Amino acid sequence: MTIVLGINTPTFIGSHDSSATLVKDGKIIAAIQEERMTGVKHQGGIPINSIKECMKIANLEQKDIDAVAVSWELAPFHAPRYKIPLRYVFKKMIDRKLKEVLEIKAKTYYVNHHLSHAASALFTSGFDKCTNIVMDGRGDVESASIYKEMERKKWWGMKESLGWFYASVTESLGFKQNDGEGKTMGLACYGKPVYFDWMVSEVPKIDFLKGWHSEMEIRDGKMFSEYRYTKNDASKIFRDQMETTKKPAIEKLKEKDRDVWQKYADMAASAQKYLETKVLELVDKYVEEKNVCLSGGVFLNCKLNQRIREKGFDVFIHPAAGDSGTQTGAALEICRMLDSQNFKPEKIEHTYFGTSYSDEEIEEAIKKYGLKYEKLSDPAGTAADLINKSKVVGWFQGRMEYGPRALGNRSVLADPTDPEMRNRINMFLKKRDWFMPFCPSMLDEAKKEYLIGAEEAPFMIMTFDVPEEKAKEIPAVVHVDGTVRPQTVKKEVNERYWRLIKEFEKHKVPLVLNTSFNRHGLPMIMNPEHALEHLVWKAIDVLIIGDFLVERQFV
Repeated sequence: MTIVLGINTPTFIGSHDSSATLVKDGKIIAAIQEERMTGVKHQGGIPINSIKECMKIANLEQKDIDAVAVSWELAPFHAPRYKIPLRYVFKKMIDRKLKEVLEIKAKTYYVNHHLSHAASALFTSGFDKCTNIVMDGRGDVESASIYKEMERKKWWGMKESLGWFYASVTESLGFKQNDGEGKTMGLACYGKPVYFDWMVSEVPKIDFLKGWHSEMEIRDGKMFSEYRYTKNDASKIFRDQMETTKKPAIEKLKEKDRDVWQKYADMAASAQKYLETKVLELVDKYVEEKNVCLSGGVFLNCKLNQRIREKGFDVFIHPAAGDSGTQTGAALEICRMLDSQNFKPEKIEHTYFGTSYSDEEIEEAIKKYGLKYEKLSDPAGTAADLINKSKVVGWFQGRMEYGPRALGNRSVLADPTDPEMRNRINMFLKKRDWFMPFCPSMLDEAKKEYLIGAEEAPFMIMTFDVPEEKAKEIPAVVHVDGTVRPQTVKKEVNERYWRLIKEFEKHKVPLVLNTSFNRHGLPMIMNPEHALEHLVWKAIDVLIIGDFLVERQFV
């Protein structure tokens, strides 16, 4: 038996989405993002809290860890104004934290970042053979890589990064890089690609590495404290092309700013088309077999993923395709390297690898808040009834999801047939951009009825076109371009959630609106206290947590 701890932690030019995963003989046994522990979205740094929580979930002690895998090779760059190699700085920092703070003595391995992405996809895909594509802002020195299974065949550098291209456009629209790219994708559906021809001509000339230097501080010759992106020079090129120096948030634009808003939408549409065009060119040139694995932050773009699937490939995308999944790949790769004979990876069927809470722990938390509650004999049926009565239901069950999507254990649920539900949830819960769509969780048995070219989609990472007559039934979860980003739910994977949707089908349709249980700007909730806070804040109407129904009434 081999147990490996994987961690995603600080890098040369950015620290975000720090996470930890425990792998035993090629199987994931626990995985958590640090943001869930700290309440800071995309939390960076060494994931000390997540490491401790994963070990608690798995009931392991420090001596049980056979190896630590870091999802960065740490190329030998130098910090500005210092002669100290960053490889030395980071390794000293990581080793000190592991040994002194966490008391983990196992050997630490540093795995190439893109190799970590590739491993996260291949070893959880169920494929024996595939073309494995990795694409993100940057890895150790690369921005895109092509693998044949786990053997790298070709790679591209950071100066030509499509990930940084899309991030630069995102910044030019007033959104935050490494967070707002999904908004750019959503906004694209409202525009036309009027800047596409200009992009074809000019984007290849842009050095996307320029302007992405970091500011660092090294204390006592060994401690790296903080760093941040400087202003990305490329984003100004896109703003200049729109002939606007304004950068207001989309929701703050007034009617008189309609022309500016449309320029934003057209720029987003152009960027989406450019990204799809370039990636599909790469796919056409380098993919010769049926099976394709995708990983890296670029493949969080569900519209792009649809285009690849529509070319006839069997596509698997790791559910935590961004950096919060790299530590899983690093752990799997080191597990394979150390004990290939017992290495038995499995196709990932769900993402429920986080913390769970007993009914006793939940009830104790409810009592602390002094809220009115009752124990339910049928939580799923009660939730379906409440959704049918136009209630926005907080749904907190079982082990927390791993990755960026709420998939039925830390979710907010509502009626997908109500056209006003999108605005209502945006107003009270999300407080986000009005143009962003919500997603459906549907019975796996119903997918052919609602999805054109239907296939299993358990991770909300792929869009599908919806038949026009069905789109009219579920307006709250269909985007303006006629697509949905679904989660297909199987009874054997999440029986209680499947039963909820099955009960709602008796009222209306075999799907519900599902959005992550969090307010805008905050990470997805982790514990009962977080869920109860949202109820008190009036972000939801009612909470079903474990076997309990909790109302916004004090005892």
